[in-house]
Amino acid sequence: MSSRIIGTILSVLVILALVPVAVPGKVAVAQSSTEQGFEIQPNMTEEDVVLVIALSREIMALDKDGDELESITISKEDNPPQPPEGRYFVGTVYNMAPDGAVFAPPLSLSVAYDEADLPQGMVEDELYLAYCDDKGQWVDLTSEVDNDANRVTADVNHFTLFAIMARPASFTLSEFSVVPHIVQVGEPVTAGITVSNIGGCEGSYTLVLKVNDVIEDSKEVALAIGESQEVSFEVIRESAGDYSVDINGRTASFVVKGTNRGLIGGIVGGIVVVGLLVYFFVFRKRRARPTAE
Repeated sequence: MSSRIIGTILSVLVILALVPVAVPGKVAVAQSSTEQGFEIQPNMTEEDVVLVIALSREIMALDKDGDELESITISKEDNPPQPPEGRYFVGTVYNMAPDGAVFAPPLSLSVAYDEADLPQGMVEDELYLAYCDDKGQWVDLTSEVDNDANRVTADVNHFTLFAIMARPASFTLSEFSVVPHIVQVGEPVTAGITVSNIGGCEGSYTLVLKVNDVIEDSKEVALAIGESQEVSFEVIRESAGDYSVDINGRTASFVVKGTNRGLIGGIVGGIVVVGLLVYFFVFRKRRARPTAE
């Protein structure tokens, strides 16, 4: 490795160590190797540090124009682009400049988080670092979480906005079924579906049953991370016909055949009763008719 690259790295280290940065807590800079881990600056404690930059001695640091990097600034970003739908920031968003600075090989960036910022049911292992690209979109980084030190670490090869992000509860639906597909009037049909929480936090999900686009029932399920649950609804129809079933956008159909046996029984019973009344009335009338002399 040339002395030019070493000189660049030492310059970065000195400037970072001496220039105050506008972020909560402090920033530690360390040179690391396979034999030696991160080194916290002598005037800092582990609790003071919210961000650690680890530079290997082989790293080459260049600005966006390809010139040697002479300084680094770190500040809190008050108006960052919004995170992807369903995700959110944990703690501070950091703006690391100069924008477009590149590192080869990547440097290690470690950001601290406060457990008080995590929602109930959040698993710390689901936290990750993300960076904002030049289109204002947040990109996930392969990250490691240290639960004891409350830090999330990832390798980065350029500077931009960085933040810890959390994945909230996220649900998927599978194994949707409607059985049996053909029934007689008055017989039940079971509509079932499996709900799984694939997110980073426990949460609740509501299932809504529609029959022929009319809401008939709903059920709410609470699921821990990685948990799945089968939910079923019973549908009974008293009229023959084709019916569609919808559970949160998953659709299927079933057919009801025949006529209502209860209705038929009622009609038959009514006919019998009427017949008996007619017979009784006629019979009584004949018996009451006087006999001719």
